[in-house]
Amino acid sequence: MRLPFKFLNTSVPFHSPVRHKARLMSPIPPPPSVKGMTEWEADLFTTTALIPSIAVNQEHIGAARKFMEKYILKMFNLKPVQESSIPNRKLVLLNPELVSQFRDLKDVQPSLTELDIAQEHFLVKSYPLTVENWTPHEILKAVLPADQEGVSGFSIIGHIIHLNLKDHLEPYKNVIGNALLRTKNTRTVVNKSSTIDNTFRNFSMELLAGEEEFVASVKESGCVFNFDFSLVYWNPRLSTEHERIIKMMGPKSVLFDGCAGVGPFTVPAGKICRVYSNDLNPESFKWLEENVRTNKKSSVNIECFNKDARDFIRTVVKEKMLEIWSENVEKIENAHIVMNLPALAITFIDVFQGLFKDCQHLREKATILPKVHVYGFSKSETPDQDIKERCEEYIGDKLDSDHLEGVFFVRNVAPNKDMMRASFFVPKTVLFDLDVPESNKENDAEKSGVKRAGSPDSVESSKKR
Repeated sequence: MRLPFKFLNTSVPFHSPVRHKARLMSPIPPPPSVKGMTEWEADLFTTTALIPSIAVNQEHIGAARKFMEKYILKMFNLKPVQESSIPNRKLVLLNPELVSQFRDLKDVQPSLTELDIAQEHFLVKSYPLTVENWTPHEILKAVLPADQEGVSGFSIIGHIIHLNLKDHLEPYKNVIGNALLRTKNTRTVVNKSSTIDNTFRNFSMELLAGEEEFVASVKESGCVFNFDFSLVYWNPRLSTEHERIIKMMGPKSVLFDGCAGVGPFTVPAGKICRVYSNDLNPESFKWLEENVRTNKKSSVNIECFNKDARDFIRTVVKEKMLEIWSENVEKIENAHIVMNLPALAITFIDVFQGLFKDCQHLREKATILPKVHVYGFSKSETPDQDIKERCEEYIGDKLDSDHLEGVFFVRNVAPNKDMMRASFFVPKTVLFDLDVPESNKENDAEKSGVKRAGSPDSVESSKKR
């Protein structure tokens, strides 16, 4: 006869509701009464459970734990070794899914005998459990409907957990917030709202649980970034891509960061080479300057600007490239222009058409062509071809194998929607021969950054500017 253990695991297949390091589920689930909870009530998780154990001589605890490893109970905030009323012995708690009676340990009984552990040392005791004994992952699995998709993932930005809950989880948002608030080092849980209510397309955030404190501190690429997450863009899923670009830099490089945000490309690159960094969003610019200032190893190499990305290229980039082609005092060997504003950046690159048409005297000296790294979204079945063709459309010329380094996958942002990067050298014919498009004139209000920010496709990324 099996042990009459309370709350043995249900037969419902496990589908992970959140991304959590502790994937292994506790063999003792929360009480069934928490299923469907829509308002957070921590007391409902309070219960008791019958847990089997063996009484082991204190001197043999280490040895017993080694050969008993697969049988030992692993449960959040519950120590597997407990005090015992038997003199000189302690209780090693066992997994009730695997052990309900002493004979269930038959494959390790020779080892148990060596440690003077017999039938009489097998006990079953009742232990109190509270919400503290389950991970956020386990809490949400117990609460949310088993027949619907759970919380598919979240981002951690410093002390903030950021969710984008689907509509069917709306009734459970209070519980989800409070469950995730129990994640280590988390003080704030927010949900992204679909409402976009200002020029810079900053999404509204709903506080689900914890402190209304959105100024976060994040470490990436060996640098510390501070920013107000409610007012600027930060995506931890882009850290690998940031690193890819930074690794392209060398001491003789120059980086122009056209849509810098708070500086994830700029600040690490500043430890390597000269950087000219720009962002249109005043709040992003404020934190960009702050991050440049506080990361002192980068500060000396970085100059910041608060311009429209097109104006930045027409003024700062143009001026610095002219210096490189003429005097090149800093002995620059390669120049990179990063434009990480995926919903809009490709439409900006027509700014290169005729950018140096008034500087024909330097045409032959223009041997260092700027390499552009521009990001875009694609829903095409052939996203690399789609991005290449769109770049060619806006650059005004074909990108042959001498100029196109490649189109690279960055990440999947939604079903059938990928973020891509095109890296290419701007052809000399584009820079010197093409006419400046009428729609691209400096005073053309239709193409200003503020107007462009209203694009219906720019919901996800235009905060970066």
